[in-house]
Amino acid sequence: TGNMTRTGGTGVITGAATGSVYGTLTSTNTPLPANGGGAATVCVGSNTPAFTNATGGGTWSIIPGTGNATITAGGVVTGTSAGTVTVRYTVNGCIANSALTVNPTPAAIGGGSATVCTGASTPAFTNATGGGTWSITNGTGSATISAGGVVTGVTAGTATVVYTLGSCSVSTPITIITTPT
Repeated sequence: TGNMTRTGGTGVITGAATGSVYGTLTSTNTPLPANGGGAATVCVGSNTPAFTNATGGGTWSIIPGTGNATITAGGVVTGTSAGTVTVRYTVNGCIANSALTVNPTPAAIGGGSATVCTGASTPAFTNATGGGTWSITNGTGSATISAGGVVTGVTAGTATVVYTLGSCSVSTPITIITTPT
């Protein structure tokens, strides 16, 4: 009599010795649970939180689609070109996929001014990547910004000018100076 073995999840059965083997082979592959963690989107040049899978011992990979990304052994994805990719986790031939959209990161902010006085306005801040929105993140000072990128100083201190395109943003600091009386 001989014996046989099954290799991983591939379903390949190999005779390990000469002779006949009789009986019934029952093979059950348990599907992998869905991937967890991670994110649905990432910006070019940014990282996702780690993707996870409850089944240990597997490997992570990226299947490029219209975009591309890289992934670490720990499941952290970095967007490299805009579009869609598939995050794949493989264990013994079993696969769990997650869709991921890589969004373009806006160009660096230009124009404007590094400082503005309270009650005064800057020239317009600019961004070569159209279609985004302007906002201010107030810090020790405060300011407002128009849809066209013009900042008006409100209270002295620092703030941040932010340009957002989809889920990706770039920023630059601005100092608000008290207008002399």
